[in-house]
Parts: sequence; structure tokens; C-alpha cells
Amino acid sequence: MSQEVAISIKDPVNKSAQDYFNEYKKMKRKLIGLDVAVKDMEKRLENLSSKKIEKKETQEKKKTLWYEKYHWGFTTNDFLIIGGKDSQSNEYIVKNHLEKDDLLFHSTIQGSAHIILKQGQKAEKDDLEDCALFASVFSKAWNLGFASVDVYFVYPDQVSKTAESGESLSQGAFVIRGEKNFFKKIQMKLAIGICDISKLDKTNSKLRVFIGSEKLLMHKGIKMIAEVVPGKDKKGEIGKQIYKKLDKEQQKEITLDEIIQCLPPGTMEFVKVKKK
Repeated sequence: MSQEVAISIKDPVNKSAQDYFNEYKKMKRKLIGLDVAVKDMEKRLENLSSKKIEKKETQEKKKTLWYEKYHWGFTTNDFLIIGGKDSQSNEYIVKNHLEKDDLLFHSTIQGSAHIILKQGQKAEKDDLEDCALFASVFSKAWNLGFASVDVYFVYPDQVSKTAESGESLSQGAFVIRGEKNFFKKIQMKLAIGICDISKLDKTNSKLRVFIGSEKLLMHKGIKMIAEVVPGKDKKGEIGKQIYKKLDKEQQKEITLDEIIQCLPPGTMEFVKVKKK
């Protein structure tokens, strides 16, 4: 098969032939390189198809229970405890969740969390003590490094948003009128464990971080991972150390943030920590 080629009449025939030969060698090198690249890509594709593609495990999104927006827990006899996390949620839970059969707990230090024991007027002494612990650890006494603090409870009809004449109330603050029922020197110790929430709340399942006294966790058959008291370590660092104590199955359902959210505000340190 013949093919026409262009030759410059200004150059000798030998020079034109040499130019075409050089161009041919250049194109041949490119074709060899392209062939190597194609074979390399085919090999990569073959290796990729022979490997099992590992799917990254993702945590299934949990159904959030209404009380999980607050500090929460369950007592010895399964009464629900909820507590405000700031002045806004303190205000909200008292106005919207404090009902006639409940009890309101608070530490003797102003500015602490309001803690509600749902159906608390039907509760027993152990339940009241469980709730008093919440009122102590989620109080400003923790930030101040106290070893213990006094806590009291009152009935819903003793709680008012109406200030005395000439006074005003800030967000989250309420007036307590009448006699207070005290628990003296509640120890500032908080135990942390992991539980199946369905054993406490039939409306949901999945694992949750459970907090309370060591005695309460033992009563409910919840293995204690750690116990903390006021100290000098940052909450985030303590949370990370607790998270590392979880087994692989627990880490699939429990996030570091869930642990941190359950800890008291401020700094702390370990009293006890489970060996992994």
C-alpha cells in the first residue's frame, strides 16, 4: 500500500528521510510507553477486583428519647431522673416537666442544676438518695472541688416563678417557699457504666451510658467502668480514657460524645477505673 509524503524541495532528500525516521522513532517510544501504561492499569484493575472490598462499619443512628436532652438516670426502683444542663433547660424542665406527683431536688449552692424525680412522691428512700446524688454532682459544688454538698427536695406547689416584691428572677431561677427536706453531705462520687436501655425503658433498645452511685450500678447489674470525683483533669480527657475501656461491641453503639455529655461539668479525676 503506497502513501504520499511531503518532501521539502529546499532540503536534500536524505535530510527529509532522516527527519521522517526520527519522527518514527519518537512515535514508537510513545506507543511502547502507552502499552506499558495500559498493562499496568489492567494489572491494577485485576488486583482490585480480586480483593474483598471492606465496608466501613457505621454506627446505626439511635432513637433519641425525650429525656436524653437533659441529664438523666434511673433510680433503684426505676423512677426517672431528669436535670437541666444550663439555665435555659433548668427553666424549661421546671415549667414543662415538673408535675404534681414529682419532687424537685437542688443543692444548697445557687446556680446549680434543677433535678426532677418523676413520680418522686411514690418513691422510697433509696430512690430519693439516688436523685440527691444527681443534684450534688451536677451542682456548682463539683466545679468548686467540694468533697460533699447538702441537697434538698421540695414539692411542686412550693416552686414559683413569682419573685418577692421589688425583686426579679433570672432565667432558670425559681422561688422556693416552705419547708425544705434535706440530705446532708452527699458525697461527690459518680460511677459510670454501660447498660441496655430496654431493661429500664421498654420504649427503646440499644446501649446507653448509665450514671449513678456504685451501689446503684451494682443493684442493677451494670458493670462499673469508672468512678470519678472532682479533680484537675479535663472532662474531655477523662471521657477519652473511659471510652478506651469499652469493648469493641460497646464502641459500635456508644460514642465518645455520649460519655462526655454524661459527666459533670468542670474538671475531675478517677477514683476507680476498670482494667480492660
